[in-house]
Amino acid sequence: MMSRTGLGREGAGAGRKRLYATAPAVLAVMGLAWPVAAHADAGDAVQERPGGALEWKQCAQVAEGWDQGDKVTECAMLEVPVDYAKPNGRKTRIAVSRIKASDPSKRLGVLLINPGGPGSEGLGEPRDVRASELRGLGEQFDLIGFDIRGTGYSDKPGCPELSPDSLVMPTPPPGVTDKEKQKLRTGAYGKALATCSMKDQDFSKSLTTPNSTKDMDWIRQALGEKKISYFGKSWGTALGASYRSQFDGHVDRMVLDSVLTSWNAVDSRETQTQADEKNYQRFTAWMAERADRLHLGATADDVSKKLLALRADLEAKSRGQVTAEEFNLYLQSRSDEWASAAQAMSDIAVGKTPASPSGSSAGLAQGNTADPGFGKPMGDGDYDYVARSFNCNGSLGGRDFDAAWDEGLKDQQRYPVAAYGMASVQAQCTGYPFPGKHEKLTKGKSPLQLFAHASETNTPLPWAQQMKQSVGGKMSIIKDDIHVSMQQLKVPAKDVVDFFSGRTGPFERTYEGKTVPELK
Repeated sequence: MMSRTGLGREGAGAGRKRLYATAPAVLAVMGLAWPVAAHADAGDAVQERPGGALEWKQCAQVAEGWDQGDKVTECAMLEVPVDYAKPNGRKTRIAVSRIKASDPSKRLGVLLINPGGPGSEGLGEPRDVRASELRGLGEQFDLIGFDIRGTGYSDKPGCPELSPDSLVMPTPPPGVTDKEKQKLRTGAYGKALATCSMKDQDFSKSLTTPNSTKDMDWIRQALGEKKISYFGKSWGTALGASYRSQFDGHVDRMVLDSVLTSWNAVDSRETQTQADEKNYQRFTAWMAERADRLHLGATADDVSKKLLALRADLEAKSRGQVTAEEFNLYLQSRSDEWASAAQAMSDIAVGKTPASPSGSSAGLAQGNTADPGFGKPMGDGDYDYVARSFNCNGSLGGRDFDAAWDEGLKDQQRYPVAAYGMASVQAQCTGYPFPGKHEKLTKGKSPLQLFAHASETNTPLPWAQQMKQSVGGKMSIIKDDIHVSMQQLKVPAKDVVDFFSGRTGPFERTYEGKTVPELK
């Protein structure tokens, strides 16, 4: 079945998942009585980084599993404080990558890139940018990737407790309510999250956007640059906004695509749910326009009634491997999936077995083992631990299961597709043992360009509008629902290259998005 697209691992070859709307089985709160402690966010001032330049080596020589055909990407490790309030205390290492400007005579500086997550691995971003419509940036900038603390090849404590092999969900006893079942399962997940977080309390509390912002500034210093340019996608937009708020004087130019809200996304989940439901309405209108081929109805209302009735039938009895939950994933498809999803639902409606969309993601290239002095790739469970820690350390909510459940019941009435199966219940900080704290963002003076997507559900348009109010800059709109698609679109990408190159300032424009595939 088609996977639900969402915020998650936006890097090349990585699966996607929404970190602000996780699986229903783990969306709840568990009231564990852990001692609370302050986060290691270290105030406004950051001491100058001690030490010399980074020691670069080819990534293919030092990074386990790196593509052995890559002869241009260099890697290095940078030590940063776990707690910036104690700069001479315990350190952790950040993995950094670089592809030098291909035309040194045109070099303008460095461009740091973050793919999102929080926790998507960033070392491969320089190669991804050079393979995209933004490839022209590689002539003028050293492209810099990095794995934020706790992720990728950077140091991490490890969290096998959250790996699929270790995480065992309890079987609810007979006769319990749906609410009790979900609370039991999310309690088990929360217990595993708490166990993992408490193994290294200082490190867990250090997994915050403000600390990653300070890590970025130590990368800047290690590169010997007075200013950096920055390209952030998805959660990377929050990281960029944070850096500009703290270190505006060190920003040359900044571009943010698929922009998060300035108010933590865990606490802003209804905007996503609303966007999901609106996208479903767009989808039903698209299917109605193709009634002669799909036979699902001649109007959007007719299509919706037929599909929701079919989902109800599947609740009573699945058809082969097609369950009501899986069918609802088709209903939530984004526009580049509409053709295949609509055909699948049309087949299901007449009793046929749908052809599941096939997909493959390339694994790591075979090659070297690792330089003992370089980091290891992430293990199963590490990604969820990092994502939950960042989200919960920056959120005031997500901890009250009963309140989230009650709100989810209301959402089911308002958003019959987006909130189906209590998918909107947002108590994802279950069991997380430390309190959250919002970061206050401020306006800056450095040139800032934002890109929002008119119908996107992962980072909805209202989030970008709210971020713009908080930090300033100018915003352009791409007319699609595709997360972080700007770098794959020729026209806006060309304008971004011109912006980073200093040929233009920030702009407010509207662009056509990706073409919606047609039925075959």
